[in-house]
Amino acid sequence: MRVSANALARFDVGAVMTGSSAKLRQPRWDVLSLGEVAATFRFREDGIYVPDVGGHAANVAISVVRMGGAAAIATRLGMDPLANAALAQFSRDGVSPDAIVRDADSATPHILYHAEDMRTIVRANTAMTRFRPAELPSSMVQRARVLHLAGDLLALSGSVRTAAELAVDQAHAGDVRVSLDLRCDGASWGEDVAQSAMLTMAARADIVFASHQDTALLFGTTKAEDALEAILSLGPQVIILRGADDGTWVATRTGKCLLPDPGVGEARLHGVAQDTFVGTYLSGLTAGDDLVETAGRSAQASALAATRLGDASAIPYLADLRQDIDAIIGKVRGPKPLADLQA
Repeated sequence: MRVSANALARFDVGAVMTGSSAKLRQPRWDVLSLGEVAATFRFREDGIYVPDVGGHAANVAISVVRMGGAAAIATRLGMDPLANAALAQFSRDGVSPDAIVRDADSATPHILYHAEDMRTIVRANTAMTRFRPAELPSSMVQRARVLHLAGDLLALSGSVRTAAELAVDQAHAGDVRVSLDLRCDGASWGEDVAQSAMLTMAARADIVFASHQDTALLFGTTKAEDALEAILSLGPQVIILRGADDGTWVATRTGKCLLPDPGVGEARLHGVAQDTFVGTYLSGLTAGDDLVETAGRSAQASALAATRLGDASAIPYLADLRQDIDAIIGKVRGPKPLADLQA
């Protein structure tokens, strides 16, 4: 991977600790992914439901690691076989379990994906809905370079929303960047509430991932340039906007550009494909890679995940990305944006 001196050379904040705090230094993760982990079962053409490990937080963390970064998951799991399977997957991938809480009184959620894009989510009174602010101390948040969360996490429960808001406070206090995938699902908690919560959280984020559905709900527009300006006006420094037809926009306060759709259509915007994009992008971002090249690699990884069955099983490794990224970068429209994420 090539590194651009102009892109994110100053992204790694606080990497060197001095004085008495040096003795307390802990290993740092590139990304701490806060959110729900679920067991997933996807219907296959032969009539079998194939088990896997999924959920946005898990998919993002696994993607970060498979692209060469270091990641941890902050979540709450039951004391059941589904949780054990998730922990085994994290161990195989090298995702840190240090911020995972176990709950003997609640189950791990699971999702059944049926034929024809139908799904059943079993989530009522599951472990993550009981996640509390005290279960993610500031010492854990501040071991990461980026704290990542998704907007629909805020709809799980009041305690989860409070915990997420506190984690963002802790991130800011510790010079940790905040990444938000909007994932505005007004059906989960009402459009008015979702809009208010997302706008508030987006204003506190450094990096925002959005789709045309998100911008339609939040700003009443799917026009990319209007949506980018609206999000940037809230305060984030890097915006990734993925549209249904026009590819992926990368924008900062100094410019914006468009990368073409890699060819799998709207499937790349949902589920594990979108999660793979986010994790791949954050891995490159924290490595200091060029913003646009990172987006091209992320789009490629997302497109590949969209063609596979499963969640963790669908997420590619860096070695799987054979296509020459220059072929994508060569089609970029507009100047390359730069970002200064120095505190």
